[in-house]
Amino acid sequence: MLIEQLESLTDDLAELEAWSLTGAEVREVAKAVQKARTTMDAALARIAGAADEMGLAADDGATSTTAWLANLTGIHKGEAAKLVGLSRVTTELTGAAWISGEVTTDQASVHHQAQATSTGWKNRRARRAPLVSRPNALSPSMN
Repeated sequence: MLIEQLESLTDDLAELEAWSLTGAEVREVAKAVQKARTTMDAALARIAGAADEMGLAADDGATSTTAWLANLTGIHKGEAAKLVGLSRVTTELTGAAWISGEVTTDQASVHHQAQATSTGWKNRRARRAPLVSRPNALSPSMN
């Protein structure tokens, strides 16, 4: 059923005659299309995550989920890599806002990168903490 709905949406958009819309309709349609586009990106990222967990890339002879997604869908490998990375969006808030179209794919990506960077810094600080608390730990022994 979902596939039929997506195909119907594709057909409807292909038949769109933007020139026949009023200014108000152009504004509404532009926002609705962007929201749908964002939601579809989030859905495709979820699908990529599921494919990764299932090992579909290996099953289909691809070297990675990114290569698998790019080959299957015809999207650029850079876009596929972004979506595969975003399939790991761990915060419920970002994931929910993205799938509902409240934040764009680029905004979700920035949030994901910031979260990964923040986690990386926290991990580095945690590893460094014992050395900071013992500043002479790396100094040659003065005995």
